[in-house]
Amino acid sequence: MITWLTAFVCSTAVGARIGRLTVRPPSLARVSIAVAAIAVTAAATIRTSTVTEVLDGWRSGAAATTFEICWIVFGAATALIAAASFPRLSRGPQWPLPTAFAAVAIAVTANELRGPDHHRLTDLFLTATSAFAVVAGLRYVRWNPLGRAIGLFCAGSMVVAGIGLLALTDPTSQHLAPDLTWWTVAIVLISAACSSVMIEAWCRAQLDLRRTRRLWTALTTAHPELLDTDYRSATATLTASDRISQILDGLYLHAGAGMFQPEPTTPPAGLPEHAAAVAEWLHRHDAEPIDPAWLAAPDSVSDRRWIGAVCAAYNSPGQSGI
Repeated sequence: MITWLTAFVCSTAVGARIGRLTVRPPSLARVSIAVAAIAVTAAATIRTSTVTEVLDGWRSGAAATTFEICWIVFGAATALIAAASFPRLSRGPQWPLPTAFAAVAIAVTANELRGPDHHRLTDLFLTATSAFAVVAGLRYVRWNPLGRAIGLFCAGSMVVAGIGLLALTDPTSQHLAPDLTWWTVAIVLISAACSSVMIEAWCRAQLDLRRTRRLWTALTTAHPELLDTDYRSATATLTASDRISQILDGLYLHAGAGMFQPEPTTPPAGLPEHAAAVAEWLHRHDAEPIDPAWLAAPDSVSDRRWIGAVCAAYNSPGQSGI
C-alpha cells in the first residue's frame, strides 16, 4: 500500500509539472524538471509488487534493471537542471547541454544493460549528478515557495547521492535494490519539490478567496459593473488575483470614481491602522468622501497584502456590511 501511495504522489507531481509547461513558456529547466519527475514516477511505479512481478516474469532481474535506468534518466535530468542554473554553462545555444547529458545517460544505460557486474558506473553517475545538483541548488534555497521547493529537491537528491555513494563504497551491498526504504524517502521528497510551488499557490489562493469573499460580495453588489460576465478565470490562483483587482477597482468606485475631490489628508503610518481606517469608512453608510490616495496600496506593500489587511479589518467581529 505504501508503494502505491508513493507512486500516486509522484503521479500528482508529474501532472503538476506538465500543467506548468502548458501555462508557462517551456525552458530548459522546466522541461528537465518534468523529465526528472516522470523518471521518478516510473521508478516509484516499478517498486510496486504488481509491476515488479510483471517485469520479472518477462525476464529475471528486469524490474531492478528498469528501476536503475529510471534513476539514470533522473540523474541526467537533474544534472541538466543544475547546469542550467550556471550562467556560463547555459549561455549560448541550448542544444549542446541536453545533447551531452543525453549521450552520457545513454552510455551509462548501455553499460547497465551489459549485466549485473557493471553497476559501479551507475553508482558513480548517480552519486556525481545528485551531488552536483545539491551543490548548485543550495545557492537558491530561500524561505519562499520556490526556495522551499529547491530545498526539498536538494534533500531528495542528497538521499539519492547517499544511496549511490554507499553502493559505490560497498560493491557487495544491495543499496540500489528497489525495495530499499531510503528510495521511498527520496521519491517523496523529490515529488514534493516538483509540486510544492503549485500546491502552495493553490492553498494561498483559496485562503485569499475566503478572506476577501465578504468585502468582494459587498462591493460587487453595490457596483455590478465590476463583474465581467464574459470572462471567468480557469484556476483558483487567477480567480484570487482577479478578485484583488476587482476590490481595488471597487474601492475607487465606492469613493466616487474621482467625481469628488476631498481635502488631501495623510493616511495613518502603520498598515493595520491604515487598513482599519479604510474598513471603518466602508462600514459607515453616511461616510464622507475619502481621499482616493487612502485606497491605494502603501509604498513597499503589495496589492495582495494591502487588500488582505483591509479585508481582515472589514471582517472584524461586530462589523456590518456595506
